[in-house]
Amino acid sequence: RQAGRINICGIRLTNICEAIIHENPDIVALQEVFHVDSLENITNHLNKLSPRDSWKFKMTERTGNNYECAGFLWKSQKITLTSIQLLNTFPEHRPELKRYPVLGKFSLTEQPGLSCELMNVHLGEGNNAPNEVRQLIGGFLRFFTEGSIKFLLGDFNCSSQGAFFNDLRRVWKPAISQGTSFCKPNVEYDNIWMENHVPVISSSVFRPDPSVQWKQFSNHIPVMVAVAI
Repeated sequence: RQAGRINICGIRLTNICEAIIHENPDIVALQEVFHVDSLENITNHLNKLSPRDSWKFKMTERTGNNYECAGFLWKSQKITLTSIQLLNTFPEHRPELKRYPVLGKFSLTEQPGLSCELMNVHLGEGNNAPNEVRQLIGGFLRFFTEGSIKFLLGDFNCSSQGAFFNDLRRVWKPAISQGTSFCKPNVEYDNIWMENHVPVISSSVFRPDPSVQWKQFSNHIPVMVAVAI
């Protein structure tokens, strides 16, 4: 740990990259990134393990009143990042919003004209104001482009079955609705939401090898979803 950040190197780097290679996603969204070196190290190591994928990365400026940022990794032979936007128009320090959302827009090499948009969000802990959270989520959705394939993902700090998502559930669906995506028994905080019409091929929570102490690398367990486009 140096200057308030945990470096992505050594066994931590190896395990994170091996998890990504094993699950084989086209895009990876990350939160609470302290330094650009972290994503650069991950990207370089991924390209050593799987050079044909030609991974690239992009990191935002800080997402709140600390040094943490967000970012994306993607396979550049299949996908192009067209823009990344820190949505810092939301009032800072409101309890239901822990960090500013980040919106990444991507184009697909094999399907010109079709775009994919991922909004990476981090809601506050211990939210007890469902109406405010529902309004906040409604505000997030207004930033998406009509006609794109949309994903609302990240750390929601509450279950997808809670009242916070009553409005969203009318037209969107979560990748997981039970199980653990946070390193605590029976807690589901992290998730990926998509519109109901998007065909889901598979969705899961990453289960590390029992010999790997995942908490050494993150206090969250990744959530994955594969969709048909």
